[in-house]
Amino acid sequence: MSHIGPAIDCSPSAIATPAVFGAEILSLEASWVNSFTFDVPADFNYNHGALHRRRRIAGQQFVLSQFFMGGAIGEGYATTITDAGLGDTMPDAWPLKRPGNVNLEYLHSLGYRSLNDEAIIAKGLVRSFYGIPPVYSYWSGCSHGGRQGLMFAQRYPHAYNGIATSAPAQSWPEISSPLSCKLEFLTEEVVKHCDPKDGIVDGIISDPENCHFEPFTAVNQTFSCSVTGKPTQLRRAAAIMAESALSDPRSVAGDFLWYGANPGSDISSLGVAPGQNIKASPDEWLSLFVPKNQSFDVTRLSHEEYDTLFRLAVKEYTDVMAANDPDLTTFKKAGGKLLTYHGMADQSIQLKIWGQS
Repeated sequence: MSHIGPAIDCSPSAIATPAVFGAEILSLEASWVNSFTFDVPADFNYNHGALHRRRRIAGQQFVLSQFFMGGAIGEGYATTITDAGLGDTMPDAWPLKRPGNVNLEYLHSLGYRSLNDEAIIAKGLVRSFYGIPPVYSYWSGCSHGGRQGLMFAQRYPHAYNGIATSAPAQSWPEISSPLSCKLEFLTEEVVKHCDPKDGIVDGIISDPENCHFEPFTAVNQTFSCSVTGKPTQLRRAAAIMAESALSDPRSVAGDFLWYGANPGSDISSLGVAPGQNIKASPDEWLSLFVPKNQSFDVTRLSHEEYDTLFRLAVKEYTDVMAANDPDLTTFKKAGGKLLTYHGMADQSIQLKIWGQS
């Protein structure tokens, strides 16, 4: 659909305003973009003609994926994207109406409501501009975008003909995070220990279920820290952190809460350690949506407090954000096709969720 010329009127007046129940279209803009260039890998765009199809691109966490739209457009797809009406890539301004009060309208829009609205709008725009509706519509997303794809199959089975979801955050409320070069070193040690177990030494752990590595065996070993560039000795505290990340999180009473990361995954990016060199602090969900306090300090949580917040998150947000309903009967009857896959070294979305009963 991208292979068209300027003979077609590309102006707001030539495009009928889409109709979405309960929504008001405030404005519509349209303009030609000519001689657009963008550097992409050689195998990103396979340069075939228009397919009269549409693809929707979705991203991870709270991030839009405009980067990936270019490849789909180059392949001839009419491509769409939405910010769910939130207007920002990170949840700093919109989650709370005021401290203690989550903006549920925005959260529902992020969770599922805006997804179907966008599908309706996009199909209407394609029909209006090209004179024919898309023959096939596809969804492609990873992580949070993967969760959204599963949400389509479960809630809006007629929206897309094909859905590709990679590493989907299907159980969003349960996905939580427990330093940096020390954990990187331990990850390397895990790979050295378990890589040969699948019969091929290639730097990949292909049999994680038979990978049994004890982080404490590496305590007091010296290695070169990638952060400081200096020799560093592994301390017991780092081993404790690694064991916690790779083990299934449990409550103070020892009850199972959720799944730990697979051995070999980059656990150095999972969380916060006060006073240490860290890569990331994925605390937005925990601070903004559970205690509902933007200044909430997750680094000071006791084990008991974490247990309480974990359970509150599951109870309060599963209906809005979770996309883990295995019943896809209606999607199947609609003729939909679903493809999903998951990297075995995913440190953020635990691979073990696929084995839950």
